[in-house]
Amino acid sequence: MLYFTFNNISQKNSLLVQENIEVSDVLDAFNNKLKMELGIGFNIINGINDLIGIPEVSFVINNDNAKIPDKLLQFVLLEYSKHSIEKIHNKSLQDLGMSIEIYLKKEEKIKQVLKNIENNNSILQEEVLLKNITNEEKLNCFSSFFSKIEAEEKELIITDPYLFKESKNKKEDDEYCNILAKIIMKAKAKSIRVITNYRNYNNDIHKKIENKLTQDIKIIWNDDFHDRFWIADRKKGFYTGTSINGLGKRITLINLLSKDEVKIIIDELNKKECL
Repeated sequence: MLYFTFNNISQKNSLLVQENIEVSDVLDAFNNKLKMELGIGFNIINGINDLIGIPEVSFVINNDNAKIPDKLLQFVLLEYSKHSIEKIHNKSLQDLGMSIEIYLKKEEKIKQVLKNIENNNSILQEEVLLKNITNEEKLNCFSSFFSKIEAEEKELIITDPYLFKESKNKKEDDEYCNILAKIIMKAKAKSIRVITNYRNYNNDIHKKIENKLTQDIKIIWNDDFHDRFWIADRKKGFYTGTSINGLGKRITLINLLSKDEVKIIIDELNKKECL
């Protein structure tokens, strides 16, 4: 088992912004490269980060099946960070200002914590990148995050430029409207405010979703917000690496926002007169 993190793994990374590349795209491309060329991929470590003193977004590669010695895998991983990848504009992690930090000194402690949790039948890890997930898994995932941000009976703010985008396939649109309505219902929010892009907006999609809800959706037009934020009571929130219609079709990342990040987003929304 090899444990590591990506330094400068943030959508605030100026090089990612400059190249118009999302964090989820980088993780997707790098993970796929490892799987295709080495037959291994990585998972996120969840729930034990504070216990072992590692960053919130950290990863593990199980190289037992591939039988690649840890020291060799460390070398390969660091070398691969220098390789260009077609799916991210032929850039390497290094080109994008990202580097890999391997937890050599933490390894034994990590193994012990994982062993203790495993003995208690707890969930150790989950896939960092959600791909080919079922609608039920999508609902469970969002329900968990709504609980974490305490969305029930609060105002729910959603920023997503593609939330009401039409796919030109009626069956897909109907399925999308159904799952998005169910996701929003899981929040049990008092009110819903969506900041989205007019160019990607389809009124039929909007109304199909709204008709399934008990509350109206207030729409605010703005094309300055590319990221997908879900914020409850203007205090707590999370982000998704892709719009809802991309979940299951591509690999993405869903994670909580810090209080400072929520404040920055809310301040920016106020400046843009979106609230």
